[in-house]
Amino acid sequence: MPSIEDGLLKSRGIAIGQAYVDVKTPFFGDATFRLGKGYGWFGANSVDLSRNFHQSLSYAALSAPRTLMGASVEIELLDGVTYAQYLVNGSDLAVDENDAKSLAGRLRLESERASLTLSYMLGADRFDSEGELSWFAEAVGTYKLNDMLSVSGLVRVGQEEVNGETHEFGLLEAQARASLFEGRFVIGARASVLHDEDGMITGRDQSLFEVTATAEFRPLDQIGIGLEYRHDQSSEDDAFGGSRGAATRSDQDTVSFFFRVRF
Repeated sequence: MPSIEDGLLKSRGIAIGQAYVDVKTPFFGDATFRLGKGYGWFGANSVDLSRNFHQSLSYAALSAPRTLMGASVEIELLDGVTYAQYLVNGSDLAVDENDAKSLAGRLRLESERASLTLSYMLGADRFDSEGELSWFAEAVGTYKLNDMLSVSGLVRVGQEEVNGETHEFGLLEAQARASLFEGRFVIGARASVLHDEDGMITGRDQSLFEVTATAEFRPLDQIGIGLEYRHDQSSEDDAFGGSRGAATRSDQDTVSFFFRVRF
């Protein structure tokens, strides 16, 4: 699991990704109550990399919580329609640093071929302020065209108050995946763009572009062998490492080989 500095057991250099208790009830639309820490659900990919087709995460991972610590309740409103309400310490925090809680919610509509998830988070998320609020909202849609081809899209926007000023960001992402030869060969592509006005997400005013292509051969249902190519581009000339590790480049290319076993 990814190591996340969240204040929990940090003296021992350990970060716990998930630790929660679920209580399912037959009341209020089969409500499920949860208390503890869990992975964030935002975006089209999971922070748990084993659940994703692509080996890398897009820039969507920078602009939403990876983990949330608190309490939640999820209710099935109608067949295929669920809503979850959260009260949490903040983004990626096991221990609340400013005593100001954040609210988050998720409305999910799902059918046999399509799904739409609308989410938000609102609160004083900065460790040094209880009065300056930040928020973001997103919409994630997926559609399965047929048994071989599926597509998805993500839109996310947000704002943060810093010393009386407002910082903003916007994110767009699209994905497509095709399964060939009865699922033995799978190819997928992803493209995303993050406009980070005033550096709310990355610490500097810039736009980041990413394109990723992944191919995987599955000789058995549980085994995958694959190759991934990724290109990153920034609107700034010194965003990525160049000669001798110095940030002297506006772009970078990454090639990854992988082998995975599902069980």
